[in-house]
Amino acid sequence: MTTYSLKAKNRIVIAVMLVTVLILAILHLTLNYLTRNVVERHMVHTVQGVATAVARAIELDLERYMAFVHSEDRDIDSAYYLEMNAFFAEIKRAGALAYVYTVSPKEDGEFEYILDGEPIGSANWSAPGDYNAWDIGKENVLAGNATFGHGLMEQSEEWGALIVAYAPIRNSNGDLMGMVGVDISGEYFYSYINRIQIILFILYAIIVLIVWLLAKYFSSAIVEVMFKDKLTNAYTKRHYESLIHPVYGKPSRMGRTYTKLRSIGI
Repeated sequence: MTTYSLKAKNRIVIAVMLVTVLILAILHLTLNYLTRNVVERHMVHTVQGVATAVARAIELDLERYMAFVHSEDRDIDSAYYLEMNAFFAEIKRAGALAYVYTVSPKEDGEFEYILDGEPIGSANWSAPGDYNAWDIGKENVLAGNATFGHGLMEQSEEWGALIVAYAPIRNSNGDLMGMVGVDISGEYFYSYINRIQIILFILYAIIVLIVWLLAKYFSSAIVEVMFKDKLTNAYTKRHYESLIHPVYGKPSRMGRTYTKLRSIGI
């Protein structure tokens, strides 16, 4: 293969690879957007389901829950609190959740923590009676929604970004007694997305390798068509030009010799 035809082959391979990379870049942006939304919706549905299940479990023994809520000391060493703390902690571990807790509305319209699944006394543990900020999730539950969850949202500097769901705790009359909150951390969400990204980049690398091998293989056939007549199997004028160029240089520098060769059909 001449230098001229080799350059033609390389140009074909480069062009194919550039088109492939452009297509993969567009595909990646699309998949990244769709993946993020699908994963986020899935996690919202997960925390909604867990919050609802925990709320129903509390309603099965609502008398004990309300007795703890209305007790003067809200003893964290009581059998009920320790039992629910362990129960919430088990749900957290099983579901890779950040937080599981309950809140109750106060007379002044604010909310306070009641139960919490964090280790008692730890940095992230909220004691019964601690303030819990108002947010859109609680507002929707108070408005009558059975369960409400929202996508990744920055909560505060202390809690960071969370995917949150709230489910109402109701008595037999349908009155709101409190809410169960279940959170997934932003770190977990992004780590999940990053694992998907790694898989996608591995697939992209495999696709690029396959396209490069195919381009190398088929570029030879394309160059051969460029330099050989398909009917007569004779070399074309382009082929002879590729042989002349390395010897005489470009046509502008070849003068009469190139003109004479062209005039006799070489």
